[in-house]
Amino acid sequence: MIDSSYGKGCRVTRTLVMTDSNVCLPDSLTRRLGIRVVPITILLGDTVVLDDSIDPERVFGALARDDTVKSSPPSVFDYLSEIERDNPDAPVIVLTPAAEFTSMYLQASEAAELSTRDVRVVDTRTAAAAQRLLVLEVARAAQRGTPLERLEALALDLVTRTELVAILEQVTTITGSGRVPSPVFAEAQRSGGFSAFRFQDGTVVPLRTDTQTGLELLEREWIGNGGRAARASAVFHAGARAQAEELRARLAIDDPVIPFSAAMAIHTGPGVVGVAWLRPETPLV
Repeated sequence: MIDSSYGKGCRVTRTLVMTDSNVCLPDSLTRRLGIRVVPITILLGDTVVLDDSIDPERVFGALARDDTVKSSPPSVFDYLSEIERDNPDAPVIVLTPAAEFTSMYLQASEAAELSTRDVRVVDTRTAAAAQRLLVLEVARAAQRGTPLERLEALALDLVTRTELVAILEQVTTITGSGRVPSPVFAEAQRSGGFSAFRFQDGTVVPLRTDTQTGLELLEREWIGNGGRAARASAVFHAGARAQAEELRARLAIDDPVIPFSAAMAIHTGPGVVGVAWLRPETPLV
């Protein structure tokens, strides 16, 4: 892919942007922006499927039946194959979920070391809809011909401005997944009520839920942390579309709600609603 936007006679090879299927991007968008998506693998009973080819409702049904449901991150070979697939002169930036919750950053980093290309791997320190917003910003910049070093700097800046808050109707699935320390949701487990959390810088932090409904809490967090002035926002859900649509209307966000990928749904179960956004840059004083 060649771009000549950097002056007459100057030919610049655009950077390839890669991520994984937990961001739940539709094919139409990945094709338009040139984003390469490495799929997560799912074991559903005796069947092995790719994350981007299965309805999350099948996961919820399997969880309800206590069937075997597991996910497996892309391997080093998966990342390397996608990095080396074509456009041999193009540099690559790989955007992964937080390293605390998956081995994808390590796998992608090892693949980068094995590649003959110039590859940068950035841990987005988040996941799902928040990672999606970051990926889209970087991909749009790559389409404008922004060079690799500046794309990496952009991604690292966006990492510091990425927010995600969510509520969960039940915490049994997420605590059972082992991805989040059980004490984070201890209060919700004791009370039997909904739980709320912020996911930021690779850490899940519980939010107080004693004085507000779930959607009121999410609206408060979004408004109080730059949501109204956000560069981009996205409402997401796992098995709770009606609530997500209500939240989208409350926040006056135009973009459609985003369902969790099947791989994310494995770890949270149904009943998740949340909003992700990119806080505006802090003005220079």
